[in-house]
Amino acid sequence: MANSPEHPAFSEDNLLNERGLLEHVGVDVGQTVADMGTGRECTFLLEAARMVSQTGKVYALDVVKEILEVVQGVATQAGLQNVETVWTDLEMYGAAKTVADQTIDIGILANTLSQSTDHMAMMKEAARMMKAGGRILVVEWKPVETVLGPPVAQRVSPEEIKQIALQLGIQVTDEFEAGEYHWALVLTK
Repeated sequence: MANSPEHPAFSEDNLLNERGLLEHVGVDVGQTVADMGTGRECTFLLEAARMVSQTGKVYALDVVKEILEVVQGVATQAGLQNVETVWTDLEMYGAAKTVADQTIDIGILANTLSQSTDHMAMMKEAARMMKAGGRILVVEWKPVETVLGPPVAQRVSPEEIKQIALQLGIQVTDEFEAGEYHWALVLTK
């Protein structure tokens, strides 16, 4: 795993460079993107919504209704009309009924798997939504003690996600460090 100022994941503050990561995975104008486990900050979502422009669409998927209300407000305030919130449990296959099978170009699982106890179920639901050739960007906390992030016991390793991807027939097409505290994978369906 390489990390350098030239790498898209590098940021001066050693936290995530959302735009660089999204460019690296191939987010582009007109695409349909799903931010799975958007979270209150919704930084990946906002950046993706700008990048796909009004001809694209970004789904904000989260299990917490209050977070989705915040996300919708932030998107509206930012003038982004291409964001649709979806209340769903990513650990339940097919629960995100608003997002049909094989309709997503780019999926984002950023700091989401570490909040789950069923990584296989979450990855299976993500794969269901992806088009053939679609890509999933997985960004997670490194599975070691750091000054930021969840307890080490909650963290997931890239090796575990690579094994799950293999079982689901998804290729690992890139692996790299995403700053001081995170690792990243690009998976292609």
